[in-house]
Amino acid sequence: MNTLEITPQTKVAELLEAHPQLEDVLIDMAPAFRKLKTPLLRRTIARVATLRQAAMTGDLPVSDVVGRLREAVGQPPYEAPVAPRMYVPISTTQQQEAETASLPGQSHARIAAGDPPPAGHEPPEVREARPDWARESDIVKRVDAAALLDKGSNPLSAIITGLQQILAGEVLYMNAPFYPAPMVDALRAQKHAVWAEESDGGWSLWIRKS
Repeated sequence: MNTLEITPQTKVAELLEAHPQLEDVLIDMAPAFRKLKTPLLRRTIARVATLRQAAMTGDLPVSDVVGRLREAVGQPPYEAPVAPRMYVPISTTQQQEAETASLPGQSHARIAAGDPPPAGHEPPEVREARPDWARESDIVKRVDAAALLDKGSNPLSAIITGLQQILAGEVLYMNAPFYPAPMVDALRAQKHAVWAEESDGGWSLWIRKS
């Protein structure tokens, strides 16, 4: 009998390893979760992303996501701890943990220059014109996704943390070895503006916080 209790802190990969049938339940809740079928995403981001982060990606209340998953495997309704609703600043320790979350084993996200993009990460066929806010002078925070992936760390956590640390209308810049289509879709679903261009064998993304 599987004893994994499903909570907002449960890792997506951990959930699917314990209950493979829940992949279809997740996909039924939000089209964004269809990206879980991408092998690269399953081997990297899904290993460190929690259900709370996945709910943000799908633009869903985390209580709904956890509740439906628990119901599907016969667990009782989840009772979230009651706490006052307040703003809690991110500590230096929390920021470092988010930016250096290790992936077990070797990272499979290393892409050499000239390699085709991983499945599910194909760039858009039509390229958008550069918006007036996507300028070097507008950048207030940077995330080196290529370096994080090379170390086996999770760029998604760094992006989420970075966006929490800047103001609405400010710009976060990210470079990546391939076009991160699932991440772009998730950010746009949360109403952030994203513009990308191919550069130096990889991709540069400007993310303007909503």
